[in-house]
Amino acid sequence: MTRPSAPARSSSRPTRSTQSQRSERNHPDRDYDVIVHQCHDGHDRNMWRILIGGEKQGAQETLALAIKLARNLALVHRRPAWLLDKTGCPVMPIG
Repeated sequence: MTRPSAPARSSSRPTRSTQSQRSERNHPDRDYDVIVHQCHDGHDRNMWRILIGGEKQGAQETLALAIKLARNLALVHRRPAWLLDKTGCPVMPIG
């Protein structure tokens, strides 16, 4: 009697070719990348929100702290990181 084979599992991790294609882009993929986005809190202060694939990971009061956190997240999750201005336009890749 033979055992049925297990269904193939799809990996949520991108392949190397997918990773290199994403890192060579000149614009962010908001559904995948690490994003640092300038926003205002309710008290008219500038804040820097950090997102991965659209999900908020944190917020910082200074750009330097936000970039540091974004670079760490990009390294851990093996994703590109981008700095966006307050209108949502990409300024530059940061990691």
